[in-house]
Amino acid sequence: MTIEFGEQLREARRRAGLTQRKLGNGRYSTSYVSLLESGKREPTPPVLVDFAMSLGLSESVLRSWTSPVRPEDTALAAAAHSANMMFNLRDFTASLEAAAYAARVAADIGDTALWWNTSFVAAECHYALSDYPPARTIMEELLGSPLAARSDPLRAKAATFLSSVHRLQGNFPSAIKLAEDALAASDPTLCAVDAVQASMALIAAATELGQLDQAWETAAALRGSLENTDLPRQTRGKAAWAIGNTAYARRDIATGQVCHHRAAELLQPGDSLELWTHFLQAAASARLRAGIADAATEDLINRAEVAATLLNAHDDEVKLQLIRARWYALTDAPERALSLLKDVHTYQEILSSSQQAEVALLLGQMHRQLDHPAEARTHFLSAAKRFADTGLADRASEVLAQLIDIDEPATP
Repeated sequence: MTIEFGEQLREARRRAGLTQRKLGNGRYSTSYVSLLESGKREPTPPVLVDFAMSLGLSESVLRSWTSPVRPEDTALAAAAHSANMMFNLRDFTASLEAAAYAARVAADIGDTALWWNTSFVAAECHYALSDYPPARTIMEELLGSPLAARSDPLRAKAATFLSSVHRLQGNFPSAIKLAEDALAASDPTLCAVDAVQASMALIAAATELGQLDQAWETAAALRGSLENTDLPRQTRGKAAWAIGNTAYARRDIATGQVCHHRAAELLQPGDSLELWTHFLQAAASARLRAGIADAATEDLINRAEVAATLLNAHDDEVKLQLIRARWYALTDAPERALSLLKDVHTYQEILSSSQQAEVALLLGQMHRQLDHPAEARTHFLSAAKRFADTGLADRASEVLAQLIDIDEPATP
């Protein structure tokens, strides 16, 4: 009921970030893996068991790939293939449509493996489109499925994804718990990529919640992976990026610079312009949050803006306006910062919960600096509520403290 085994194997290997040599894991040669992927060899049962372990999938998933596709199943197979292809081409709307169709049909006919895989793609599409509630709903169903219950790698994969969604929605404690669960379910000897991704999810959630000791403990354990050449280069680059973010949050500027420099070496725009753009945004944001508004920071912002223009992605443009507004706020240009923040506020629904709180805080600060007390008070109160709603009580208290310096509006 699925696409030809070789094509499915190649797609799963690439999504897992494995080379043919790594998939073979010392048991099978790269030439043998290549023959399997090209459809010139059929896998034996032991091969399915070994590859399932390397890919972090259940054996039943791989067994399902060996079933021949009947003519009447062509539409389903084509939809599953189209979902992956459109996702790789960044046409997330088309990918979502194909993945949702394939998942529905797979569920109807009882093909749980195909249902799980195509549902995961659908959730990834919602996530890429900043449509987090349906992404969360789908992933919660996958995490609670019997297939995930029988497979630690699938459970780790779903929990890591859910952690990121919870973090973006401002549910930081649950994001940390999910990342911890994912890390516990990950076996670095089986699939090191899963363990690294779970670690990065934990670092991101703990850093945003202000639990910097936990974030740094996890980051320190992750640093050894940066030179592990068995891991894909992009995975190592994202790990260096995450470690650098936490270092900057701890005001360990030297370590932050070293790690982000390493990330820049490992992440190249020619490999993924989208990933490169997001890294530049994150690197600039980390420096600005640490109070560093120098030429190097502005260079990161400029390069990110050029890359975002090439991507022609509206979400990235809005996030970069917020970063540029932070730059203006730190370089004594409140009017320019306020102008950008008003535009960002219009499209704030595409931002994470913590970013929306930051927009409100910056608006309050700029209005106060420009002697607009009523507007400043309104935005400070909004920021305090948003921080409180995301569990950041300390941040909310800090914002409310800034209201003391604002005069009460005169009574008519």
